Amino acid sequence: MTMLAVAVCCGFTACGDDDDDDDEPGNNGGGTVVSPEKDPFAVPTVGNTPDALLGKWTYSYVDDEGDAGSMSFQFKHRGICTFYYDDEVAMLGICNASGNKLTINAGGIMYNGTYSVSGDKLIYKATMSDIDYPEESYTMELTFKKVSSEIGFEPAPVDDSLVGVWYDSDRCHRLAFLSNGCVQYLQLGDGLDTIPAFFAYSVNDGKFTCYDAEGNKFLMFGLTDVPYQVNGNKLTITGLDDGSYVSIVYTK
Repeated sequence: MTMLAVAVCCGFTACGDDDDDDDEPGNNGGGTVVSPEKDPFAVPTVGNTPDALLGKWTYSYVDDEGDAGSMSFQFKHRGICTFYYDDEVAMLGICNASGNKLTINAGGIMYNGTYSVSGDKLIYKATMSDIDYPEESYTMELTFKKVSSEIGFEPAPVDDSLVGVWYDSDRCHRLAFLSNGCVQYLQLGDGLDTIPAFFAYSVNDGKFTCYDAEGNKFLMFGLTDVPYQVNGNKLTITGLDDGSYVSIVYTK
């Protein structure tokens, strides 16, 4: 939620002009597209959620100080999931299962590995990486228990010209609107905090509305319902900045 709060406040912020950043993922330095399973900044895609994964799965543990804790994944249709930490912090993310492989992208945290389901037991052997600690990764084998068949809040599919990948003029802010109802806001550039945050969205009458992992509306670009217009490969978003309406043009 902190990442989202920072992200929406930076919607009108330009990034630096340091040419050394042109080769960073998400900028316009060219290069080869890397799959989201290996690059947290690769353009996200709509994944697949097998029926066997649908529902909420929880891993419970006791830490070194003897305190009980838990982490949960609530898998939804169309490659959408919610990550819970101690059932208090909820982050929306995307997932993709293919064969016995399962990747989960919760924005700043990535899981990549293999899984198996037997009854109410999910065994996930995965490597976890965190953008805040790029030099570190952890390989783990976790046994989750299915605690509910409920999928909770699930974004509706979107069929609109807004669907696509859009960059601002400095190419340090990227909006990837996916057809499964998720969007990733990526901030990446010189002098800016790196923020990849997923949230949900809906469109209605030339406006898009954003929702957190539990379906609550929140402000984006200073508004709850954000006007937009698509003209060819240009997306114009009108937001509220310090009490004044400002338009930002993104390029597809």
